[in-house]
Amino acid sequence: MGVLVAALCVALVEVHAAAASIAQLIHSGGMVPEWAHWALLAVLASSAVVKTALAMASGGMRYGLTVGLGFVAMVAGGAAGVMWVV
Repeated sequence: MGVLVAALCVALVEVHAAAASIAQLIHSGGMVPEWAHWALLAVLASSAVVKTALAMASGGMRYGLTVGLGFVAMVAGGAAGVMWVV
């Protein structure tokens, strides 16, 4: 669980490194593949939250909400895909 939390914290800055951490957990047997789908979705969601906040800080509330809406669609699409597969 601690490694997954660390991967989510890394996702705030670098999504690829967090996804690689999850892949290593699966390979080493530290995480079952069924949970990896949700872990990767959590990585995307945590990254989206930070990027939305940065968009709000740099471009104002309207711009940030527009960017955030796109990220909500991305995460919702990912969740729908995970529920379809799992």
